[in-house]
Amino acid sequence: MSSSAVAYPMDRRLNHGDQMPLLKIMPPPEADEEKWAIQLYELGGCVVVKFSQRQSSQQTRGIADLLVLCPKLKTSWWHEVKRRQGPEYKKVAYGQTAHQKGFQVEVEAAGMVYIIGPAPVAEQKLKELGIIR
Repeated sequence: MSSSAVAYPMDRRLNHGDQMPLLKIMPPPEADEEKWAIQLYELGGCVVVKFSQRQSSQQTRGIADLLVLCPKLKTSWWHEVKRRQGPEYKKVAYGQTAHQKGFQVEVEAAGMVYIIGPAPVAEQKLKELGIIR
């Protein structure tokens, strides 16, 4: 079990003498995925501008969580962080709000790159750019 995974017993009351049920492993929260993605980008020499906030703000609705600037390659891209889910975290919750979809359309219409996903997507992007192996 990874150090960030949270385990909890199945929703079932135990009586004295009952066998303890297997523990269900919960995927890391989106905030952890974002933190790991930022760390990866910074290790790759990128500068990350973080737009995600836990509370309501005055910023553009639907704006992606991260704007990643890569001075080495003179490029940048937007990253909408999503959390992993399902057995062994094999699935990703790609659901976007209407505002997020609209922002993605505007970003791509302007010729910029917009990626969606958890920390491994950040790693994949850095590999594509040749920043890491």
